[in-house]
Amino acid sequence: RWWSDQGGAPVSYTTLDVPLHDGDGSHIHTVEYFSKGGEEKGAKRAPLVCLHGYGFGTGLYFSTMPSIVGRWGGRVFALDSLGCGLSSRPRWRLAQGESADVAEVEEFFVGGLERWRKSMKIDRMVLLGHSIGGDLAVAYAEGEPQ
Repeated sequence: RWWSDQGGAPVSYTTLDVPLHDGDGSHIHTVEYFSKGGEEKGAKRAPLVCLHGYGFGTGLYFSTMPSIVGRWGGRVFALDSLGCGLSSRPRWRLAQGESADVAEVEEFFVGGLERWRKSMKIDRMVLLGHSIGGDLAVAYAEGEPQ
């Protein structure tokens, strides 16, 4: 396991399906990573939330988590976006392709992220995104800069 010691202490994780309380039973599949024996170390630091790119899920970050967790020093989450991985797949009611309204599509995903944050009782967070996850992180930060 070449990744097991890149960030220091071994990493452990837990998974949960976080309900979005949106009336349709949707949830976002969440993986929380932490250093074994070092959970308190970064208790005051804002959590790091990792968003995957198109066609991926939480597994995108699996091999990098020991390094990320070891360096971040606080809570670290990887999320499956709505419609991806093990998260809910709500019915898509927006236009598709060239007729799609980018703002509406962003709001679909950003709104899910905001409901996840509230459900997790997180006041502030730092977003890390790969590919479209980066775009969604920026879209979220534009509307919720704190």
